[in-house]
Parts: sequence; C-alpha cells; structure tokens
Amino acid sequence: MSFSQDQIAAFHKALHEACNLPALRMSMSDERSWWDFLREMDPLVDHPMGAFSTTDIVQVLRHMQWEVREGKASWALRPTHIPRNPETFRDLMLITRQKRTPQKVRKPVATAPIQVPEDDRLTAEESLESLARMKRQINGGAA
Repeated sequence: MSFSQDQIAAFHKALHEACNLPALRMSMSDERSWWDFLREMDPLVDHPMGAFSTTDIVQVLRHMQWEVREGKASWALRPTHIPRNPETFRDLMLITRQKRTPQKVRKPVATAPIQVPEDDRLTAEESLESLARMKRQINGGAA
C-alpha cells in the first residue's frame, strides 16, 4: 500500500496531538521512520476494520496512557520514539481493534416458569414454621 506525503503528515500530526503536544514539522529522520513504520502496517490492509488510520493512532495512544496510569507498563510516550517500534504498536493496535469489534448480540433464551403442584405449595405460616425448624437444627436443637 502506498501512502502520500499528506497522509504521512496527517499521521505525524495525529501522533503529536494524541501525545498532547503541538505538531512539529517533520524532519527527514521522522519521515524515514514513518516510512519504515508504515511498511510494518501494510499487512493490515486485509484486516476487517480496514487499513491503518489516524483513529488507530489515537486509540493505541489512549491504551498506552491508560497502561502507564494503571502501572501496567512504562511506555515511552514520545512522538519520536513510537514510530521506531512498529511491531509493538501493531500488536497494541490489534488489541485495541479487538476491543472495538462489536460483539454478537445474544438474545436471552426464554425459559418456562417452574410449575409447582398445588399440593406442594406452602402457606406463609408453614414456610415460617419450616424456617424455624431449620434454624433450630442449625443451632444444635436449642429452642
């Protein structure tokens, strides 16, 4: 998949904004690291949720920030560092996409109410008596 300079600039800007930083102009080093990064993202073209996009950047950065806050990871959340680890980013992107995938709606299975025969039904007094008996048995027979 080929990306245009405008798309790479949009990815660069989205990454900086997701890190709560102003989007600086790309250097040649940044541009090269983006090309390498996007080469790793190429196989995702066939993914059901589509190719790599700026939404993925925002979602993964939110996930990384959450892991840092929770103490589960210590990510280097610097815009210059993130594109240099495309394999890790791709794995996290697949995790966040899995969380966003809509689950199948399960309809509750209707169950018929249990029918108790009239003979087996207890009156309120009988049920209180049976509870009192069970309580006495549990407490060792002391009444």
